[in-house]
Amino acid sequence: MKKELLLSLALQSCFVAYAQVDTIITNPSGTVKTYDLSTDQIVNRQTYSFSGVKSSIAFSEDGKKVYIKDFTPYINTGAWVEGDIKGDSIFIRSGQKVHHQDETENRMAIDVFLKAGDKQGSSVEPNDEAYIKMKINADGSISMPEDKGIVAMDQYEDILCRNTAYLYRPFNLATDSVIAPDDVADKQYCLNYKDNFGNEIYKLVNVRRTQNDSVYVQGLAAKYAPESWIKGVIKDNTATFAARQYQGMDGETAEYFDFIYPGTRDYYTDLGYALDESLVFSYDKDNDEFTSDQSVLELLGDKILVAAYDQPSLKPYLPHAGKPSAPEMKYYSDYSTSDPGFLKISFNVAPVDEDGKYIDPANMTWRLLVNGKPYTFKKDTYKYLDEDKESFKWGEQDKIDIVFEACGLYTIWFYDYADCKEVAVESTYTYNGETYTTTSKPMAVNAEAGVTQVGIGNTVAGTEYHDLQGRKTLSPSSGISLKTVTYSDGSKKTFKITQNK
Repeated sequence: MKKELLLSLALQSCFVAYAQVDTIITNPSGTVKTYDLSTDQIVNRQTYSFSGVKSSIAFSEDGKKVYIKDFTPYINTGAWVEGDIKGDSIFIRSGQKVHHQDETENRMAIDVFLKAGDKQGSSVEPNDEAYIKMKINADGSISMPEDKGIVAMDQYEDILCRNTAYLYRPFNLATDSVIAPDDVADKQYCLNYKDNFGNEIYKLVNVRRTQNDSVYVQGLAAKYAPESWIKGVIKDNTATFAARQYQGMDGETAEYFDFIYPGTRDYYTDLGYALDESLVFSYDKDNDEFTSDQSVLELLGDKILVAAYDQPSLKPYLPHAGKPSAPEMKYYSDYSTSDPGFLKISFNVAPVDEDGKYIDPANMTWRLLVNGKPYTFKKDTYKYLDEDKESFKWGEQDKIDIVFEACGLYTIWFYDYADCKEVAVESTYTYNGETYTTTSKPMAVNAEAGVTQVGIGNTVAGTEYHDLQGRKTLSPSSGISLKTVTYSDGSKKTFKITQNK
């Protein structure tokens, strides 16, 4: 035992002595290029996928040296590692130091080093190889062999993180950004799509058409880059948009690239979608309408899903008079036994007329009908309201008890349920001084029975769970499962869910 301990200390001393000759490289000379980094990182046995990470790689003027900044997202200190370029290969000496922390009253001194590693299953273990090897591919990307990785460890050989699946893709802001022609006027279209829960979503986007049949669409990347464009080409009866169109930087940290990709629903992938080479719309020339069975995906890099637009369509928008489509009562859940008791009511007030054409939600209002009569939300009960309210503007909410979930989809915590037998929603649209009103079908409520209804006369008849191999399970398994809900009318819906255990 004593001999083994001495040997371990000797090896540790050798490692520290070897690695300390390296210093953190700052401000390397040469040409600095921007890359989009994707990598899988393991910290405390938890794996995280990084993608779209804005990364910097510098190349020396003679083409013999390369410097990579922040090689692991976990050790994000601004340090560079140095490598040698030989042909299409890069050799980064193992053991380079990437961080130093001075000893203070509250923390110990720490040096952090990067070492070459072998991928073993889903993990990475350090090896004795002198170099971390990478390859420069024909498309300019830089990758690491699938069976290799790196580990970051301190001077005591405690592993801080492990990384594998490295891919750096070159990115040029000047050439990879879509610039719409400024000599073409915008035309407003209604974008209609389904979200991950099957809800119909409507929003206005701008479209520009050129004489050479190029088409530009603005406003798809709603979260991080609402002003950005994607470009497509119309030929005959189709409009085709290429994959991986840059939208902007992640709005919170500005450290991640945001892209638009086309995809197809695939519950058996981690992303939930298979990425496609192009997004294809069927184009109706007579009505100037675009429809697609694919999905538009907003991604950080190509792995981190920001938003998904399933079965999108684009139709020209013209302000017009019309009766709004009837609101849809979705479901209620009974929480009458809680303190305070309440019903959770969900309904949808879609911003379309009865013919399915988009109408301006700024001119829409709604109100709740309880037992056939308009209901007034009292500020004494709904404390986040400034006044008693019967009528609400479309999109108006208090974010606590009256919650606007998505395009017209509301969830309400309803406390005055004692004498409530049925609920409905009335929708009103005003255009040029004319007012049009429509009402949903009422949804029966029975708080005492504790019933949860889904739609009118359509209740949940059964629920089943399956793993990704299609095997039936009694409950959601750890990780990703498929939940299939069967309703009383025989219809079924399948959802992809994630369960952490």
